[in-house]
Formats: sequence, C-alpha cells, structure tokens
Amino acid sequence: MILNFRLYKIIFFLSLLAFSSFFIFDTANAVNLQEQIREQTQAGAESSGFGEAIDPRVTLALMVRLFLGFVGSIFLILLALGSFWYITARGRTEQIEKATKTIRGAIIGLLIVVMSYAITYFVTREVQKSVQNQNPYAELP
Repeated sequence: MILNFRLYKIIFFLSLLAFSSFFIFDTANAVNLQEQIREQTQAGAESSGFGEAIDPRVTLALMVRLFLGFVGSIFLILLALGSFWYITARGRTEQIEKATKTIRGAIIGLLIVVMSYAITYFVTREVQKSVQNQNPYAELP
C-alpha cells in the first residue's frame, strides 16, 4: 500500500514536471505569435483593399460607441415624443401621466447612456494607447 502511494506520487510529480515544461518556452513563442497575427492581419487588410488593418480591440470599442450613440438617439426621440404628448394632452390626466412617465424614462435613459459613453470613451482611449504601443498602424478615427 505504501509502495503504491509512493509510486503514484512519483508518477504525479514526473507528469507535473513534464506538463510544466510546456510553459517554460511559451513566452518566447507568444511574442512571435503576436507578431505573426499582426502581420497576417495587415496582409489580409491590404490584399482585400481595406487599407491598413485596425486592431480588433479598437474595432470593438468603436462598435460599442456607435451602439451607445444609436441608443442615445432613441432616447432623444422618446424625449421629444413624450414632450409632444405632454403638450397635446390638453388637461387629460391619463395622457399627462403617460407623457411624464415617457419623459422621465427618457431622461433616465439618456443619463445612463451619457455615463456609459463617457466610460467607453475613456476605456477606448486607454485601449488605443496600449495598442499604439504594441501596434503602430492601429489608429482610432
């Protein structure tokens, strides 16, 4: 029983040593792999006629900013619609309540979108700085 435990222990540590040896050389390959990905992205962008390649992180940040702009415009339309309903209510309490709920919801939504846009703008700029340090051809328009 004790011999089996020692044998299992030796096999475990030898397999752990063999498995961990894969990670010793991984850092050198990671830098080379990152450079290869950058070169392939640039080559693909140039061959397809899109010009210079933009880092996917920057593209994702731009998509989030575009989405927030779209959602913000929807809340502005809701604010205008609620204002129109309030003006044309002519003293009817049901329409006035509906209009005030719409205006209140639109203002809260606009505040959330503006705060989200500010956070996204800050994060986008930080991502752009980090990408430019690694990748000089990626610029945020």
